[in-house]
Amino acid sequence: MFSIIIPCHNKAPHIHRSISSVLNQSLGEWEMIFVDDASTDSSLEEVRKFEDRRIQVFQREIPGPGGYAARNFGVTKARFQWICFLDADDEWKPNYLKNLKFQIEKNEQIQFIGSAWEVSDGTTLKACSATNQFSSSSFHLLSFEEFLRKSISNSPVVWTSTACVKKDVFEKINGFPEGDCKSGGDIDTWFRLAEQVKVIGFWNEISGTYHIDSVNMVTRLGQTFEVPCVVKTIRNLLKERESDLVHLIKKYSNKYLLAQIAKSIKANRFNPELLEYFYGDLDWKKNAILKTFKFRALRGLYRQYLEKMGSFYG
Repeated sequence: MFSIIIPCHNKAPHIHRSISSVLNQSLGEWEMIFVDDASTDSSLEEVRKFEDRRIQVFQREIPGPGGYAARNFGVTKARFQWICFLDADDEWKPNYLKNLKFQIEKNEQIQFIGSAWEVSDGTTLKACSATNQFSSSSFHLLSFEEFLRKSISNSPVVWTSTACVKKDVFEKINGFPEGDCKSGGDIDTWFRLAEQVKVIGFWNEISGTYHIDSVNMVTRLGQTFEVPCVVKTIRNLLKERESDLVHLIKKYSNKYLLAQIAKSIKANRFNPELLEYFYGDLDWKKNAILKTFKFRALRGLYRQYLEKMGSFYG
């Protein structure tokens, strides 16, 4: 019933954990498509230790930023109509696929589903913010508007390793933005999917673990602090057609743009082009503050503030 796509680039220390979490699922109706994205460590050796006919291993010769090309390639090999994504350094809870199947069969109109997750830093576990927005172990049908509002309020309902989508819908939006961005492509993909299907399912039960202490993480390595994909997507969308939700869509864009600006300043790699994409008509105060970031001294003060806040995830 499910095709599970696992992209991998140099994740050898974590592969046993992620694949074992699939093998330990209480539902056995799945296939795994493991796409090695030109790893230079022992990732291939690790995955080949598993002997299960449901596991297929493919290799790409040139790695793609963010694993987007690897995921898209994996989807082309998928035999089942439902696609699940799992990063090679994350893991699932044992009943994840069983719960998904139950909700899919109960809600036939659903084409795109997210589930709650937890974040692990190797020492502590913290549930995602969305879990506080709904009753425990409940399933909800959210409109595109609700999807936007939850994300804007820092309670997104979709995370890559607990996202599930129908294959034909994924193909309709042209999948992940390979070649268009080096990071943040997941957020862009979820936005385009949510805008396409209009109704998003959310299962409020922690179904997976996001390990932020993993090796070779995209969120820590090789960031270019470019204009986020989703910001460009929204700019083009609003040029092409009108929307009743234009105010919320702009807010959604501003949220991820501001996060990118903060990350770039914290890394001392500020990209002034980012400022051009802020919708200042929504918040003149923030717009005025952003303009001051053209001055190095003020960016330095803000960087000191950010360093006290801790790390960004997602």
